[in-house]
Amino acid sequence: MIQDSRLLGTDILSQHDRYNFKTLLDSNDIDIGQHNDISDSPYENVNLSCHYYSEEDYIQSFSNNDKFSLMSLNIQGLNAKFSKSFKDFSNMLTLNGANFDLIAIQEVSTIIDINSFNLDNFHDFICKTRKSGKGGGIGFYVSKSVKFRILEDLSIFRENFFESLFIEIELNEQTKIIVGNIYRPQRQDLDDFLSLIQSIIRLSEFSCKSYILGDLNIDLLKFKEHAKTNLFLDSMFSSGFIQLISHPTRVAHTAAGNTATLIDHIWTNNIADSINSGIITSHISDHYPIFHLLNSSKSKAKPKVINTRNFSSENINFFKESLSGQSFNDVLNEEDPQKAYDSFHKTFFDLFEITFPLQVKKFNKNIHKIEPWITKGLLKSRMTKMKLSKISARNPTFENKNKFKAFKNLYNKLSREMKKIYYQDQIIKHQGDAKKSWELIREATGSKKEG
Repeated sequence: MIQDSRLLGTDILSQHDRYNFKTLLDSNDIDIGQHNDISDSPYENVNLSCHYYSEEDYIQSFSNNDKFSLMSLNIQGLNAKFSKSFKDFSNMLTLNGANFDLIAIQEVSTIIDINSFNLDNFHDFICKTRKSGKGGGIGFYVSKSVKFRILEDLSIFRENFFESLFIEIELNEQTKIIVGNIYRPQRQDLDDFLSLIQSIIRLSEFSCKSYILGDLNIDLLKFKEHAKTNLFLDSMFSSGFIQLISHPTRVAHTAAGNTATLIDHIWTNNIADSINSGIITSHISDHYPIFHLLNSSKSKAKPKVINTRNFSSENINFFKESLSGQSFNDVLNEEDPQKAYDSFHKTFFDLFEITFPLQVKKFNKNIHKIEPWITKGLLKSRMTKMKLSKISARNPTFENKNKFKAFKNLYNKLSREMKKIYYQDQIIKHQGDAKKSWELIREATGSKKEG
């Protein structure tokens, strides 16, 4: 943990060497176990790009990116953060074509109904949680365009000590990778942790390229003065892995002082000449989301489409004129009520289908809504919230932080109200239709119909 009297905005954190793990590692006066010569640096000939991005910056930089992408976040309680901020964050990325293919979550905490935490365009949420006590737990969101399987033999889960979930992902027919999501609680013995993670590496022998990510609660910026952190680095480097995140991922401003720690990690043995990673200054929790873009291209997902009808004023007027031009004599002269109804129904809906044909269109983020209750005004407010978040992260003054917090709370309140009003109207509209009412309730709560 590095203490600093200054407000630690991302400008300071990205510019000063004391907050750059790779720069510290490559400096000549640093001794990392066996790596005590600059020529022995595991980053030699590797161009590691790791920068801070606001949500807006990330979308502008990586919208419609064709590389497989993964993200990791200590969410500090999925139940509390899912509807409040995380789902909104994921939806905004999806709206702008910047969604991740894999999201690893730490500190999932208590899960009552797992179906309530599913996201659009992802497989059902998978996780491991504690059976006793609060906190902890890990999980994955995997894109529906990606094939995967859980590796139970590697997924060691010892509550309050070493909590992990490993999966194998098929990038394409020729390429697979292993991704391990690990949460190590604070104040747990580091010697035992090192022994266990090395056992996993030896057990798997990592026959394919692999990624180990999560909140390990090991501050890599302290490796010079902390012997066990130094030992951890040497152990990972000796196994052929390098760390892809080089700046602090958790920043705190308190009365006791300002601190910046690099405790959220992405390790890989898939080492290339150029590596693209980063940190998103989102305020979902007090850990920043971290991400990495692989050099491998993602499987192309089918474009999202929607079914729609064109209810333009011109079409509506044409429908009214056409309807008024019908005589309906066969309906009026028919003595059998059922036949009269059938005749009217056929005439009306044949004309309806001709005037308003059902059209299949590609989803357009600028026109269509990813959630039915989201208005254009709410989307505009979301962009304002992102801009205030960016300002607060870069220059975390009391005024900037309070302005962002106040607007975020207002936005969240409005979003909840719009959702509530929408579903209240829908339930009233379908009053008496028990099946549709239950569908709306499941939709509102994020649950799926089982079986």
